[in-house]
Amino acid sequence: MFLPAPCIHGPSRRLATKVREKCGPALFLCKTVQVLCLSFLFPVSFPPSFSLTSQNFFRTSVTKWSKVSLSAIKRWFMFRGRSRHTLDSKGRLAIPARFREVLETAGETTLVVTNHDSCLWAYTRNDWKVIEEKAASLPQFDEAVNAYLRYFISGAVECQLKQNRITIPPDLREFAGLNKEVVLVGELKRFEIWDRNEWEKAFRAAKENFPKASQALKEMGI
Repeated sequence: MFLPAPCIHGPSRRLATKVREKCGPALFLCKTVQVLCLSFLFPVSFPPSFSLTSQNFFRTSVTKWSKVSLSAIKRWFMFRGRSRHTLDSKGRLAIPARFREVLETAGETTLVVTNHDSCLWAYTRNDWKVIEEKAASLPQFDEAVNAYLRYFISGAVECQLKQNRITIPPDLREFAGLNKEVVLVGELKRFEIWDRNEWEKAFRAAKENFPKASQALKEMGI
């Protein structure tokens, strides 16, 4: 049965207008869904033909649809692609627009950066929280777990995005051997930060090993 849409007013209408004015086209769909969900936190006018049951059904359906849609949209906005950047003497690094969109979609302005191998890994705060929760549930007296916590988890630093840049702390820059020229490498839920020379070595090694890795990936269904 088709139900006529309710009329949103008050704070919800002003919120929707503000979002349309300020968000870019790439984020409009995501923000529109968020507004639709948020609108039901505010007073809504329904046509006289709407029974209380119909009103509750409408609210429940929209809330469920909004959650599913937001989840799908956030999966689409992942860290993709490679790009070269310049790191200044204070450790400030510009974050490309497509990576900033991932943060904006997640409603975040902070990256969590930690050491890994010969580079740094950067996560959204929400994704890092998932990693920490899993780490906290591991056996605390296991030798491998303690090595993981000491090496990977303990290195994490929150880096605030300011003027489209983050500042990487000196100890992490030293760990990854970051000089002036760096490469950012998107890996979906995270991205890597490499010194350019180290990245070129790592990429050549990955290229050489890829035929062998392809078989293992095939077994994983990739």
